[in-house]
Amino acid sequence: MITYDGETYPKVELAFRDSIDDYLAFCAESGEPPDRTFSGKIALCIAAELHRRSTARAQTEGMSLNQCIADRIESAALEPV
Repeated sequence: MITYDGETYPKVELAFRDSIDDYLAFCAESGEPPDRTFSGKIALCIAAELHRRSTARAQTEGMSLNQCIADRIESAALEPV
């Protein structure tokens, strides 16, 4: 968790940068990679026929292809490894 504060914008910006530097130094010292953000976007290449069948399945279930894929990924992510 990174926290910072300041009374003016320049002080807040400096505190933010210092906090990030401290976090990165901590990660380097502990040998852990820093957390990264995820955009929620995945570029996915599949066979044209699978794309067609997946779209048809999503339509049958009354949802977008995006939502259908997201639901399947969520289900798979919850399964024990």
